[in-house]
Amino acid sequence: MSFHSYLSRKLFWFQDFTQGGVIWREYKDIRRIYHGGDRITLLDHMLKYTVKNVAFYKNFKYVTLQDFPIVSKKIINENYEKFLVPPTNIPGQKGELHIQKTSGSTGIPFLIPQDTKCRLRRLATIKFENDLLGFHSFEPLLHLRATSHYWKGFLDKYDKKNNIWYSDNSNLTEERLKTIINIIRAHKIRFVRGYMTTLDFIADYLIKYNIALPSKPLFISVGELLTESLRKKIVYDLKCNIVSQYATEENGIFGTSTINGEGTTIKLNRANCIIEILKLDSDQPAKDGEIGRIVVTDLINHAMPLIRYDTGDLAAVGNRCADGYPSLLINLSGRKTDLITRVDGSYVDFYNSIPKEIFLNTEIKQWQFIQEDEKIYTLRLSLAQETASIDEKYVTDNIKKIIGDSAIINFDYVNEIPVLDSGKRRSVINKYQRN
Repeated sequence: MSFHSYLSRKLFWFQDFTQGGVIWREYKDIRRIYHGGDRITLLDHMLKYTVKNVAFYKNFKYVTLQDFPIVSKKIINENYEKFLVPPTNIPGQKGELHIQKTSGSTGIPFLIPQDTKCRLRRLATIKFENDLLGFHSFEPLLHLRATSHYWKGFLDKYDKKNNIWYSDNSNLTEERLKTIINIIRAHKIRFVRGYMTTLDFIADYLIKYNIALPSKPLFISVGELLTESLRKKIVYDLKCNIVSQYATEENGIFGTSTINGEGTTIKLNRANCIIEILKLDSDQPAKDGEIGRIVVTDLINHAMPLIRYDTGDLAAVGNRCADGYPSLLINLSGRKTDLITRVDGSYVDFYNSIPKEIFLNTEIKQWQFIQEDEKIYTLRLSLAQETASIDEKYVTDNIKKIIGDSAIINFDYVNEIPVLDSGKRRSVINKYQRN
């Protein structure tokens, strides 16, 4: 840590102390719960508060959390006013609420008001999670986001107070990539945070032109699944480290993978929420190790409590806390809308089912699997070189082992698989709607 970073960090906590230590109290509570402290008291408080103050649950009777119904973005948007807590009923609220917005790039846009205490908790959570990674506040950070979502109207912006560079990733031309990499090198960036797709572009550019990064930054992949191919590029080709962070705009950071570990395994920060894994086709609990829906109960947002909120994401339970709720997620695998159906009509998590070595072929730069119809699928591939080729029969045979022998698999070769406006690239798309 540089002297400037050290001094800035000390000054931040001193200023917080002069303001009553509001962030430090949240930080300490997060640390307490993270290391095994009780959180059921927070859950009991939030459930009682919700029933009392949220119109959607008016006169609702419950005994346990599992008595509450599952809610989705669609349900909340259709009953939006009923999920809002009147500002005068929010404890300790002063001033306006913060409005958090999801992009809607892979689903329904969503507006979530957050009270002041919730925002302080979110800030403390970020600092705590970063400390676990050895990333201390005010060390040089490059944050990559699409300008169509945040900070419209600029390409590169420097936040001197927090020592953060913000850079646009919405149109990653070679010239843009060159600029981003120059920022990393010139300012000795220690941490690079962005979508997996963006980090993949950066890694490919560095490898293509044999560019070294003397500062050896830690890459933090967010918003998308960290692929095994990118992990290997970062660790073995660039000699850097990488982690995957699982978070949503609605709930903040849920947890982080181990450094250089599989991006589909996430150790949960249990301080701010309760997570359940429910079956794909019902609201019953999934068995440990079984892929299911991630359902979250927020413990901190008093402006719009999200109780048993279906995130649309999928994972399995790898381990549990003493209170019975998951402490480790495994096989994190995107969204339920990204599941495909086999030719027999059953669901399959294609991303985690396909043998990893299939797409680790050095000839394959990018891949995307699309279900077009009941038995028709497209494997879209971007190859590393124009002269490259793959064994289509070998790939087809392995895919049919997963989805059925009668599947029709077409190959579509493209120069580049397009990204969404958010900067994300989807690995699996299901266009088939069953009756």
